[in-house]
Amino acid sequence: TLAPDKPEPVSQAEATASDKAQVLGAVTRVAEELREALGDTTPSSSQQAETFTAGSLDAMRAYTLAQDLSTAQRDAEAAEKYREALRHDPEFGRAYSGLGASLLRLGNREEAEKNWNEALRRTDRMTEREKLRTSGGYYLGIARNIDKAIQDYGQALALAPGDKTATFVARRDYGFGA
Repeated sequence: TLAPDKPEPVSQAEATASDKAQVLGAVTRVAEELREALGDTTPSSSQQAETFTAGSLDAMRAYTLAQDLSTAQRDAEAAEKYREALRHDPEFGRAYSGLGASLLRLGNREEAEKNWNEALRRTDRMTEREKLRTSGGYYLGIARNIDKAIQDYGQALALAPGDKTATFVARRDYGFGA
């Protein structure tokens, strides 16, 4: 990290990845070290609007594009990108839940439920925040258990107040979350 008034770096960080699948974890470690060196004490989970655990850069890229398409209400295109992410990483739970959400909005409830169930089978590879967002979406869209959806999205907001998805759902559907 450079400062405009100093010729030497303010801080440095490095991490090694043994293969392509380890790059994401290495980048996260470097980012955390640099934030800490610069005095940022905010927990990592509060730094990002979206978090997800992917097994490859290709899966991450496809998932990110799918999320953007979904946000733009282009769910047919989003569904294809979620499927692409799953081709790169068949254990990518958040891609299954994203695909489920897009399919539900496209009116394919049966296929949406199948994909959400696949996501829920893969929570062992998710962070707590990912688990809560996945189950919150399931309870809202598939199980139609509004109380449980409120509970899970509320917990996601408690973990990461900057969580844009949980905040949006909480505000839009339930009238809470500032």
